[in-house]
Amino acid sequence: MEWFSENGRKFSWRKNDYPLYRVVVTELLLQRTRAETVDRFIGNFFELYPDWLTIARSESANLQKALEPFGLWQRRAATLRKLATEIKNRGGTLPESPEELVMLPGFGPYIVNAVLLYREKSPVPLLDGSMARLLERYFGSRGLVDIRDDPFLNIIARRVLRESEVSPLSLNWGMLDLAAQICAPASPKCEHCPLTKRCPSST
Repeated sequence: MEWFSENGRKFSWRKNDYPLYRVVVTELLLQRTRAETVDRFIGNFFELYPDWLTIARSESANLQKALEPFGLWQRRAATLRKLATEIKNRGGTLPESPEELVMLPGFGPYIVNAVLLYREKSPVPLLDGSMARLLERYFGSRGLVDIRDDPFLNIIARRVLRESEVSPLSLNWGMLDLAAQICAPASPKCEHCPLTKRCPSST
């Protein structure tokens, strides 16, 4: 966290009071799109579509046009329309339980955890490929190909968050940024890593 306080990336969604609607849309757009790109254009999108009802009532062509800067706009427009319609039919609110959340269009374990993290401050991980790489290099290799189903990775990630006195949001961001900027897939910058003295994978 000391490293993160000096080197963490500054994104518009990194706020404790970031609205839940924006959390979900942002996380959907972050999938397979660089965070810097999302950060550059997300404000313009929210000016056009400030809530779920606006998306649910939108014309497909207009929604696709607004999503062009993020890539995969046709697929994303379809997903957002389905999701917005479902939430509108639920009275404009997201379900409470993880079991119900994961049934929503476009929702997977990552976005479910994002909702729990922002809404309830739950100590759950934003476990993606980058965080998985960081955890594996420090704690050991996973057993399954799919990180979503690997028990070792999920147990380790949750334990790190639960045993820390740091805000779960901040610790997630710290791990994500350390993985992105230092613990790179190729040529990791171990000499600049705050974990290098204890990391068995450091070079």
